[in-house]
Amino acid sequence: MESQEGLLIMHGLTVISSSALTAASVLLVKLLERKVGAGKGDKIGLSFAAPVFILFLSANLYMINKNAEGSYLILNVLLLTAVVSSYQDIKYREIEDEIHIAALGAGLVGLVIKGFQPADAFLGLMAGGGTLLLIAILTKGGMGGADIKLNAVYGAILGLKLSMLSLVIAFAAGALASLLLILFGIKKRKDTIPFSPFLSIGALTAFVFGKSIMGIYLGFF
Repeated sequence: MESQEGLLIMHGLTVISSSALTAASVLLVKLLERKVGAGKGDKIGLSFAAPVFILFLSANLYMINKNAEGSYLILNVLLLTAVVSSYQDIKYREIEDEIHIAALGAGLVGLVIKGFQPADAFLGLMAGGGTLLLIAILTKGGMGGADIKLNAVYGAILGLKLSMLSLVIAFAAGALASLLLILFGIKKRKDTIPFSPFLSIGALTAFVFGKSIMGIYLGFF
């Protein structure tokens, strides 16, 4: 009985925290509109807030059911960063440096609480940002600086192994999305699409399901 009551309390707190994080997302996006859009951007309403709330709620409930103690702060840092950076990149094709700095700072706090491994965080940062930097050099600008910085932040939070997995997922998701957009005539082959949403998908998927994915992969050998 007590465990059921405790679970109900946890779920109630999750709804409250998800609502607060959704409100924070809306506020940050409004601030972005004032800065980048010079106050002329679209109004941020229910069409934005509702799916963001569902995202926060479902992700946090999943982590509660997994009893993933110590991961809630990092998860929500990743989620909040994903929402705000993806919004700005999709709409304005840029990401403010303040987003990267705030995400890295909050992520490091979460790592300290969970159990900080400085070497792994540094290697993840170098792998996450360095891989995209190398691609940008080889393709002569095929990867934006904002994407490089964002993935460096994700790499630092995820660590080396998960950062590499997140990149694989990001490129796979991006390739699939591009193919579908071309097939349905929405985009042409030479058109570009914002890549930060796929980096965020990769980072979140790796963080939540990374160990399971790597376990399945290693099971084939």
